[in-house]
Amino acid sequence: MIFITPARERFLKENFFQLSFDQKEPDFELFKTLGSADQFFIALDHNWDDGPALLHWIIDSPVCDKGTASVIFWSAVPDYYLDRSPDKLDEEGKDIYELLQKIIRKFRNKEFKRGWLSFDPKNEIENFDGDLNALPKELTRPTPGFGPVRLSVIFHYLSQLKKQFSAKQRARNKRKKTRNRN
Repeated sequence: MIFITPARERFLKENFFQLSFDQKEPDFELFKTLGSADQFFIALDHNWDDGPALLHWIIDSPVCDKGTASVIFWSAVPDYYLDRSPDKLDEEGKDIYELLQKIIRKFRNKEFKRGWLSFDPKNEIENFDGDLNALPKELTRPTPGFGPVRLSVIFHYLSQLKKQFSAKQRARNKRKKTRNRN
């Protein structure tokens, strides 16, 4: 398993999520310090309103994992872009089209060297209206490996369990006190 600590999650969200809402651009120098798991985390939660620039950085990164590339490809709704001529798309659409073509090319050329982050495109493929045979087979299959685990989710869950346990303990103690008085 790959763990994303709450502090790391905060760092990634502050520096790479929904920056367009604050009229900010991501910092490429800071991006270069990210590892594969960080990139996967960003790809999973990327807001496409921020545009594809950050996703191009990820795909061009030497530490980009096959699972991350697959997440980006399938979350882009690729059939919408690949079924159109690039000159029929607006500027952002052309940029996404180029991103998708780059991912396809890199899969075909086996340029993604890492493959330890898991992603299964099964649900996305069920909704895909394009030609699956035109895609590299590796892009249409689950990538083996591990998915990142957000420790903040686990900590939140444990916190909820603790509250429930504490409430039950207080109720038991209250019942014991009542019984002891009688």
